[in-house]
Amino acid sequence: TGKSFPMGTEQYLLQRERKAGVKEGIEKGIEKGIEKGIEKGVILKTIELVLSLFDNGFQVENIAKLTKISVEDVLEILKENGRV
Repeated sequence: TGKSFPMGTEQYLLQRERKAGVKEGIEKGIEKGIEKGIEKGVILKTIELVLSLFDNGFQVENIAKLTKISVEDVLEILKENGRV
């Protein structure tokens, strides 16, 4: 018949809670994305530093100490980037 009825109190409250939940989910997703982006940036900077130190004659053990990562990780980074 084309008539629309006003939303009942229960439906209104459910809809409001749903919207709040969606908004909270989006905010958490954005926050998580920012955290991951920062983490990735830190990792990339560490790789860049390892390569630079190696290219400037630093020994693997010293690179590990300076960057606070394991010798194995330093060697892996160097291998992945064609340095060893």
